[in-house]
Amino acid sequence: MSLCSSTIRLDHLLVADGIGAAPTCELRDGLEKPPELGSGTGFDAARPLVRDIPMRVRVRLFASLREAAGAPAAELVLRPGARVEDAWRALVERHPALAARRPSLAAAVNRGYAAFDAVLGEGDEVAFIPPVSGG
Repeated sequence: MSLCSSTIRLDHLLVADGIGAAPTCELRDGLEKPPELGSGTGFDAARPLVRDIPMRVRVRLFASLREAAGAPAAELVLRPGARVEDAWRALVERHPALAARRPSLAAAVNRGYAAFDAVLGEGDEVAFIPPVSGG
């Protein structure tokens, strides 16, 4: 992998110009520059990387959780690499009445049961499920 392909950023579309000698990159506007640190065509610590862009997840609530929150669902904006537990904490910040219910909950991600340490991705659907009773 060339240096160009490893430094692609959302604000600059870089294209490797071939195989062989030192890689150069071509900006969308056609100007060629070698990929140098801090040059704006490569890594620039002052600008956010793709991995720093917040992600959105949808949370669904059922039964008593829905009643306590007053809504069946919520959309959360979380940091990349967030886990189900982080989604729960963000939800509790909005709806403090939910906090005490954590020990008895089950969680699901994209309709499959998941642990609270499961990593979430952009667009995931998280469901928090209280215990059910009845017969």
